[in-house]
Amino acid sequence: MPNNSFLVKRIPSMNNPCIPVAACLACGTRQWMVWLGTLGVLLCVGAARAEPNPPEAKRLFPPQCRVAIVGSALVELAGQHGYWEAALRVHLPDRRLRVRNLGWGGDTVFGEARAEFGTPEDGYRRLLEQVALVRPQVVLVIYGQNESFAGPEDLVRFGRGVQRLLQDLETPKRKAVVVLPPRIETVSGLPPLEWQRQYIDTLRRQARQRQLPVVNWFEHPLLLSAARAGHPLRSNGLQLTALGYWYTAAALVEQLGLSPAGWEVEIALQGNTARLLQARGTQVSSLQWKDAALAFGCRDAQLPPPAAPRIETQGKGSSSPSWPGYQRRLRIRGLPSGRWRLLVGDRQVAVARADQWAAGVLLVSGPEWEQTEQLRRLVIQKNRWFLHRWRPQNTTYLFGFRKHEQGHNAREVPQFDPLVERLDRQLDRLQRPRLQRYRLERVR
Repeated sequence: MPNNSFLVKRIPSMNNPCIPVAACLACGTRQWMVWLGTLGVLLCVGAARAEPNPPEAKRLFPPQCRVAIVGSALVELAGQHGYWEAALRVHLPDRRLRVRNLGWGGDTVFGEARAEFGTPEDGYRRLLEQVALVRPQVVLVIYGQNESFAGPEDLVRFGRGVQRLLQDLETPKRKAVVVLPPRIETVSGLPPLEWQRQYIDTLRRQARQRQLPVVNWFEHPLLLSAARAGHPLRSNGLQLTALGYWYTAAALVEQLGLSPAGWEVEIALQGNTARLLQARGTQVSSLQWKDAALAFGCRDAQLPPPAAPRIETQGKGSSSPSWPGYQRRLRIRGLPSGRWRLLVGDRQVAVARADQWAAGVLLVSGPEWEQTEQLRRLVIQKNRWFLHRWRPQNTTYLFGFRKHEQGHNAREVPQFDPLVERLDRQLDRLQRPRLQRYRLERVR
């Protein structure tokens, strides 16, 4: 039986009558986890260790792409944060993504935790059935963390399990991506780093033999630098914090070949005219300098990435790092002296002197960031509804030997499919940048 001690049952809200009520009562919901810690500032990161067969994003993710993510609690708890899918959608605004989280706490490449009352082989068969339910073109395979506790003596068995799983997951129409899990850092020192490396090498070797793309979280400099700086990436040495999921999302899109879209706009003012000198990562329109106010519109190539969780640090207030290469800078040359404020819509997002605008001001907030956060929260809601669809908690009453008591409610479980699809369509619209109206005016 999987260890689901971190799950807390409660009766879902009845305010939304479109949710299958009986199925909700049988399923229950997950208690969200809140992770706290201290946070420093990331100064620099190097290039990640090169992995074989780096994926080409445009080929890996077709215009209409279904993605399954399989793994243990590392994957399951990711659904409660939404950073991974939000990062993918931000970088692929023109794709119609359908991302399905199939994580199961305590799981391994053998599918043992999914067996419930059956045999380990039943669990493995159920794993393949769950992937088939999603009908994915891409499967992110994230295993090796739990298995490494068994030590070097179980490496051969683990290798056979990885080989079997990748062979069963790969089809002519389905591509597997091997994700090397981040390092485990427990107080007890188990599993030792050397054990973890041996399991990582086994995963990497299997990926090379099958010419599969690899995402390397284990040795990614962004994660290593954050850990050295004392950033709270894990709550107990095992489970990632919200910040840990934010960092792995940054590493995920980079390793999948999704480049950062830098944003930079430079405008020169002279007399009564405004001239666009540079626009990177956005399209500038309706540029006008009139009555001591500058107005223009921007439609960005992509939304900014999800903001990092803000963590209060003792005596130092709060801070929040940003992904390298994603900064947004606005330069306005030729402004009369004084202080000028920037409005996006009716929101003030920056205030600076004329000389500071000429040098360039970093933009760190605004409607675009709010749209990304709305996207992430909608991903979390979609994940919760999909969880009721594929993994109702009380399966014994719905499908098992006690289905004579509540088995009639099982017919409502598939009714989550159109609800999940409806949220996916909302996500498709939300991931596309909107036209934003900018106005720079003197501070009165």
